[in-house]
Amino acid sequence: MADVIRDKNLMTPGSRVLVAASGGPDSTALLTALSGLKKTLGIQIIAAHFDHRLRGRKEAAADAAYVRKLARLAGAKVECASGDVRARARRRGESIEEAARVMRYNFLRRTARAVGCSVVTVGHNRNDQAETVLMHIIRGSGLDGIAGMLPRADWPFGRGPALVRPLLDSPRSEIERYCRELGLEPRRDPTNDLLVAMRSRIRHELLPVLREFNPRIENALSRLASSVAPDVASFDGMLEVMFSQDSFAIVEPYSVQFVRNAFRDLPSAWSFGLLKRAFVHLTGSSAGVESVHLQSILKSLKGRQARTSLPSGLIAQASADWITLRVDQPTLAVDLPTKRLRIPGSTLVSTWRFEVEALDRIPDSVARNSLEVCIDADSFTRPLTVRSRRPGDRFRPLGLGGSKKVQDLLIDSKVPREERSAVPLLCDRSGVLWVVGHRLDERAAIKKSTRRALVVRASHI
Repeated sequence: MADVIRDKNLMTPGSRVLVAASGGPDSTALLTALSGLKKTLGIQIIAAHFDHRLRGRKEAAADAAYVRKLARLAGAKVECASGDVRARARRRGESIEEAARVMRYNFLRRTARAVGCSVVTVGHNRNDQAETVLMHIIRGSGLDGIAGMLPRADWPFGRGPALVRPLLDSPRSEIERYCRELGLEPRRDPTNDLLVAMRSRIRHELLPVLREFNPRIENALSRLASSVAPDVASFDGMLEVMFSQDSFAIVEPYSVQFVRNAFRDLPSAWSFGLLKRAFVHLTGSSAGVESVHLQSILKSLKGRQARTSLPSGLIAQASADWITLRVDQPTLAVDLPTKRLRIPGSTLVSTWRFEVEALDRIPDSVARNSLEVCIDADSFTRPLTVRSRRPGDRFRPLGLGGSKKVQDLLIDSKVPREERSAVPLLCDRSGVLWVVGHRLDERAAIKKSTRRALVVRASHI
């Protein structure tokens, strides 16, 4: 793996690397292998585990316990969180698979930012690549779809760390053999065997049929992706240059405008690529946009003025001088309501859940991840509340030795402007105690004199 990482420049010496760890064979092998290569590669690793709440409580708890044990053996810290995937899918009309993917990647992005990781690694393997290519072919994707997953890629939903796949050339059978030889017993998720999602049906129904034509079909599909990927990367680089030129495109947070005359004379492949790039810029993902949508925009060029509705609440409009894609109704992150927390108990605050546990002792583990803190129960004035930041909010970040504006902390943490009002603050009557997911105020920290503690856990729902 070290040679693959070096040859493909997947990570550089000095990198802090977040390893997505579900507990399955792929992530088990990835975390174990990277642990053995830390000194060779000159990297630091941190594990991250996300519970989708799709399994029973016992199974989910066992998954998390396994990852914690594996991380401990690997000499790595571990960050854990959970989210209600079914609730998100119902609320947004998404499939369970898509909702799980978005919530998982949002967790990984937040965690990477909180612990200072510039790279996130995931355990996708050669079999996953074959399934992805087939899925894109079935959906009628272009060259970028046939290229499948890249060993190193940009974040799939908006801005984020680099996404790296060190096992992409490794077959699943080899990964499972590696785990057996090390005496590891990865967790197994029976929901992977359900023929519900398209990927699962491709794995269990389509690929067995294709193996009758080519027993090494996964290798063939992986080679196809690898052969196309350099061309796609080169093409994307040229599109990026065009997309960044003010003389060709005006890019703003909630709209992208192309100069109509320049756009009209482009080959269709270039037009499609630029429109898709605009879609990703405005929505954070290319999921949902298909060639039929892009064709409808190009057809609008034949008329003087036209308006087209697109997925994800986008509008495309052609005028005499411009082709414009914009968000129909921009949805900025709204301020959280100020809400009093139950002590002990669970409290919902918008799309967050806060659980407070009162203890007459100091727990052995003060905090397991960036969404959990342990505070001195006698250091604050009740009630405890959660709210959004307010102008002038300041606190004293633990370890800083001075005060800092909450706004400056979020800027330093590279939280996008439009997301800052959605970052919860845990407060008492005297001010901010915890910028959730970021820093604790020194006033609330556990001290030698602490006798009672509160454990506060935050999670997305």
